[in-house]
Amino acid sequence: MTEKTQPPQRLIHPSSIAIVLVLMGVTALFLSLSIAYIYALSNNAGAPVELPWLFSINTLVLLTSSWFFWQARKSYEHQDYRRHFRDLWLALGVTVIFLALQVIGWTWMFQNQLHMQKDTSHAYLYAISILHFAHVIAGIPFLAAYMRKMWLEARQNEGSLFFIDEKVSRKLRLISTYWHFIDFLWVYLMFLFLVVSFF
Repeated sequence: MTEKTQPPQRLIHPSSIAIVLVLMGVTALFLSLSIAYIYALSNNAGAPVELPWLFSINTLVLLTSSWFFWQARKSYEHQDYRRHFRDLWLALGVTVIFLALQVIGWTWMFQNQLHMQKDTSHAYLYAISILHFAHVIAGIPFLAAYMRKMWLEARQNEGSLFFIDEKVSRKLRLISTYWHFIDFLWVYLMFLFLVVSFF
């Protein structure tokens, strides 16, 4: 008898490779901007920026979003549908608050004559914060699609299959990885601007 050969199993899913490549690209982008900002200051292209107070508050807001997402991962592991859905909504809601406060922060800067044309330092602050803003927005459609699938699944069979679906688990893991990365990227950026301001 001839034995049936089973197709080789993939140890790493392509989506996991894709998210790693995406995060590597994002890291390279912001690391390049960080180096360019420090280089510009070292060449007296402008004074270190004074961060708007709203940006500091927003750091706590974004960390709160990460905490809710972490709670959502825990509730998923415990197969607690209601808590999982609630935590995801809270993570999304807090993120929307972050985006709104960012707009208010830029408005405050503009009203206080801190324009991009003022000096190189403020141009970097605008560019870096706007790019980060865009990356935060980029993650929202994926979270919304995941939550929609979860809601539809719950309507059909009370979510009983939702927590044992490997595809769903993988999507949550990927979205969570991106979410936490972008959140802590903001912490790094604020730390960078704060440290540089002392020199």
